[in-house]
Amino acid sequence: SLAVVILLPAKINFWHILVVGLTLGIATVNLGIRPHVFSFLFFVLLIKLLERRLFANPVWAPLYFGLFTVWANFHPGFLVGLLFLAVYLVIDSFGSGDFWKKTMKSRGLCILAAAFGTIMTPAGLGNWFSIIKDSAGFIAWLKIAEFQPLVIYFPANIFYGVTGVILTAIVFLRFEKIPRPLVLGSAFLFALPFLALIFAFYWVAIFIFVSTRYLDVPIVIK
Repeated sequence: SLAVVILLPAKINFWHILVVGLTLGIATVNLGIRPHVFSFLFFVLLIKLLERRLFANPVWAPLYFGLFTVWANFHPGFLVGLLFLAVYLVIDSFGSGDFWKKTMKSRGLCILAAAFGTIMTPAGLGNWFSIIKDSAGFIAWLKIAEFQPLVIYFPANIFYGVTGVILTAIVFLRFEKIPRPLVLGSAFLFALPFLALIFAFYWVAIFIFVSTRYLDVPIVIK
């Protein structure tokens, strides 16, 4: 609930409430008092940092170090967050011009700070090795429910498909106003639940963020 509230803009309308309810239908399929719920919250905080562009100055690098240090001590979902951060900042640099100057300074420092934060755990680098080892096993992908595709779970798969259609419509209609890193990042996160249910929270977070800012359909009553 806290993560959803953080995602919402200052002003919301009927459509925003509708899409939030729709996406929460996806989240409930993997909901529970478990560590991956914290990944949802930390990913939401990451999105808010990127929205406010708290990466254009090197002074913000410690913020990413702190976020990913805490995240890595709660759940291995930090890996998705780190990948999203790196892709977002690199694409943002291409879009703003002067790629090397902008990336190698503030953006590059933020990415490095985040990556360094992920090894600030009791296991250190062993945390990474453990994630790679667990992800490489076929038994986990075949036997563990969280590693099954979201599309096999009803009715969450219906909600999932509808949100995909809505996002496509938003991108098509508001393409000029949506930041390119957000478009590509959303497409990437939409694809992940096809691989495993455990990635559904990331899609829920980015969809709520995009839809509540760029979905604005006027309601005309005559």
